[in-house]
Amino acid sequence: MCGILFYKNKNNLSAQSFKDCLSALSVIDHRGPDGEGGLLLNTKTGDYQQVKLPKTPSEINDVLPIQSIDVTAYNVFLGHKRLSIIDLSPAGHQPMISQKDILIFNGEIYNYIEIKNELKALGHFFNSDSDSEVLIAAYRQWGKDCLQKFNGMWAFVLWDGQAKEFFISNDRFGVKPLYLYENNAETILSSEIKQIKQFREVDLKVNQEVCDLYLQFSEIGKDTKTLYNYINRFRPGHFAVYKQGVINQKSFYSIFDIQKQAITDKDAIEKFRYLIQDATAIRTRSDVPWGVGLSGGLDSSIVLLKAMEAVKGSSMKPFTFSAVFPGEKNDESYFAERMASEFDVERKLINPLETFDKVSFDSHLYHQELPPISTSFFAQYKVAELVRRSGVTVNLVGQGADEIFGGYHAHFYRYCRSLILKGKIITYIKEVGHYADIKQKTKMSIHKIVLGEVKVAFKFKMNLAKYNTQYAKHWNNINFLTEFMKNEFSSFQLPYYLHSDDRTSMAFSVETRHPFMDYRMVEFAYSLPENLYIRDGWSKYLMREASPELPDEIRWRKDKKGFVTPQDKIISKLLGSLNTKDDSAFRHYCLDQVMGI
Repeated sequence: MCGILFYKNKNNLSAQSFKDCLSALSVIDHRGPDGEGGLLLNTKTGDYQQVKLPKTPSEINDVLPIQSIDVTAYNVFLGHKRLSIIDLSPAGHQPMISQKDILIFNGEIYNYIEIKNELKALGHFFNSDSDSEVLIAAYRQWGKDCLQKFNGMWAFVLWDGQAKEFFISNDRFGVKPLYLYENNAETILSSEIKQIKQFREVDLKVNQEVCDLYLQFSEIGKDTKTLYNYINRFRPGHFAVYKQGVINQKSFYSIFDIQKQAITDKDAIEKFRYLIQDATAIRTRSDVPWGVGLSGGLDSSIVLLKAMEAVKGSSMKPFTFSAVFPGEKNDESYFAERMASEFDVERKLINPLETFDKVSFDSHLYHQELPPISTSFFAQYKVAELVRRSGVTVNLVGQGADEIFGGYHAHFYRYCRSLILKGKIITYIKEVGHYADIKQKTKMSIHKIVLGEVKVAFKFKMNLAKYNTQYAKHWNNINFLTEFMKNEFSSFQLPYYLHSDDRTSMAFSVETRHPFMDYRMVEFAYSLPENLYIRDGWSKYLMREASPELPDEIRWRKDKKGFVTPQDKIISKLLGSLNTKDDSAFRHYCLDQVMGI
């Protein structure tokens, strides 16, 4: 896990643009405290020169001090900040040079050992134990098709020295950030928006549409847009070959290509158990300490269960990390403690309300780069601080499970809506009855919500109602559960959660890993019949059935809390005596801080 910077100027670098490059690299020190590298490249001749930076390892050869380099002889700067996770030696230094190829890479290829063995059998040799060198060799062997081999998260720029072109890619789901800015003379790719803002010639015109959407509806645009008109996310599941002109992004992966498959309950349980175990095990591959983020919910409990299975037979016992709010309504301390005691692991706890201070909250906003929709993201920020303070660098979390296995309350109602539209009224009535018993609600109240959804859907379809935002329109036009979840995964909720995961963890030089977002698990989940998501009123039915090792009070928990914080009290501490029930003041404060107004 690291931070990267790519800068290209069609008129070659100037002293000022090179200075801006160095500022854009230093502003993400938090992403890579263990080393840094810089390289100047002339794309016409192929000539390059490594630059000596303050944290460049002394073992790196052919490095010159800045003062002795004529930067105007080059048109590209490649920069890298290193957080050492795999192969902690200087052999993993970046920009990594292999023959004529040069790589800057942020992320992890979890199956790098298997790919490396395959490449060795094909005649490749390696000088390090890093996944970065495996990435270069895989590209040399398979070209752009190497992306289909990778199981991981990534954002990288690779200079193909033979073809004299750049190969750029973001992982399947956009777990790792990559931002793009282009004008007539400059092209910039970076891990964070604040890097682009270091360049003097960048146009930082505010995207008012995105700002208004947040201020009015507490929504953040989930597409490639940012708070600035000309800074955009590189698209997840895309690559680009960049030789001259603009960067044309092409898709190499889409969850919307996943089709439903027939499967028995027994086979589904067996496959889930294999996939979650393997996805977790390969995410424990690390040369630094790792732990597990534990809320006490089903998702994080399964991750802890499988992590403990991965270290079975060894003396390794990972720490668990939790945000707690003793005495508050939605505190999940009991369940997290229950899981920790089940596996005899040490808990590390933080109470973000008790330890709240405005300086820390503002720092959270600085790193977030998008205004938060709730204070739960600040709680995650404090957990990341706890992780790093405990001497741990890698944290496994349960993010993604709700979006692929039907874990949100809205999923039940959309499922019921789809049952009605399909004419499966008997199944619908049975599901409502079970759900009412589990949630201790009346059947009539649930019928009212579901039929209200159906009524709204027909109103919009018949043009009898209007949407207040484009997102509301898209949302209400989706009738069936799997499509609904895929959109949450790719366009609505999950992209923002992943953004926050990256920013809150990397603010403290911590890498977050997501076993449920292993692409094999995602493809399996979306291929399932919908009654394995929701059955007999239970959400995430398959996950529960496939995890008999968990305590029943975790496995069959009836309440779905998400990651809830005492928001009113946190806002009150932040803003003083302002009315915390109307969170518009909170949104304005957050947006102003993020924008630096």
